[in-house]
Amino acid sequence: MNNRMKCFLIVFLGMLAAMAPLSTDMYLPALPEFSEDFHISASLAQLTLTMTLIGMAVGQILGGPVSDYLGRRKPLLLGMAVFTAASVLCFITSSIHMFLGLRLIQGIAGAFGIVISRAIARDVARGPELLQFYSILMMVNGLAPIAAPVIGGQILRFTSWHGIFAAMAIVGGLMFLLSAVYQETLPPQNRISDIKSSFKAFPVLLKNRYFCGQCLIQCFVFGGFFTYIGGSSFLFQNIYHVSAQVYSYIFGFIGLGLLFMGALPARLSGTVSGASMLRAALWGI
Repeated sequence: MNNRMKCFLIVFLGMLAAMAPLSTDMYLPALPEFSEDFHISASLAQLTLTMTLIGMAVGQILGGPVSDYLGRRKPLLLGMAVFTAASVLCFITSSIHMFLGLRLIQGIAGAFGIVISRAIARDVARGPELLQFYSILMMVNGLAPIAAPVIGGQILRFTSWHGIFAAMAIVGGLMFLLSAVYQETLPPQNRISDIKSSFKAFPVLLKNRYFCGQCLIQCFVFGGFFTYIGGSSFLFQNIYHVSAQVYSYIFGFIGLGLLFMGALPARLSGTVSGASMLRAALWGI
């Protein structure tokens, strides 16, 4: 890999990794306004966020095996094209039921970028270089949830919630163009010959107690976290009567805490065992 390709991949993979917070966190300051505009309850407005998260879960399960079978470029082009189209349709639709379906599709398409970005890093790098790529992706995963709601809040200063989906469509179109420029990193001889084999491996993981235990921890922790994400905008804006912009700053400040605490285990890894840190974190929760 020459320096030009490396710089391109760093920017490209970082933007792909940001698809998840782009689809969820940028939209958070607009939830109360969206609820009023569609004349729906807060719980139904929060369901639009849930549909995106479900889509992301399904999309990551599909995206990995599909990219191992077809290569990285074609699934990325398809995912970014569908994400862009879904964002445009979210901008213009007036039906809440259609909006829910579009948010599901948007989550599935955006998830292709999330999972394939990690696969591309594994294709092109090994050892310390791979660690560098993953470190950048983790940094984006920490910074994007802070920046996304702030950006969404600033967009609401000048337009309605429609403007947020217009911004998503622009980003999706940009990612489609970058995916078209991206050169395939998984040669045909390294691809799987049968996509069914990848899905058949999933039950093996489910029989592993250690894997299932870690998954359950992640499920409960992120369940609580996304409960906060879905309800915080209504709490701060409808009960405490702060503006969408102030809410975005509050959310970003809390995100900074998550970023710093996420870096703490890396600093303690040489002196404190992973099991001890995990137990302390769970007791703290």
